[in-house]
Amino acid sequence: MDKVRFEISGPLGILTLANPPLNLFSGEVIEDLRAAVTTVKQSSLRALLVRAEGKIFSDGADVSVFQGRIPAAASKQRSLNHGFSL
Repeated sequence: MDKVRFEISGPLGILTLANPPLNLFSGEVIEDLRAAVTTVKQSSLRALLVRAEGKIFSDGADVSVFQGRIPAAASKQRSLNHGFSL
């Protein structure tokens, strides 16, 4: 997890987006988030703080992940990227 950090401090989990300056949601960030969420699910935290490095929490998706894809493939990728939850 290079683009997302997860730490535990007692009963508090701290998840940090570490992709400044814009903290864009790229494929790598999505994968790192999935790994962090898996860790969160397996822990006995009482609270989870989600934060980001830099001045901007997130400026949205990194649209370069859709470059060179036909609309159907881009739509499928977008669906896969939004398929994680806490």
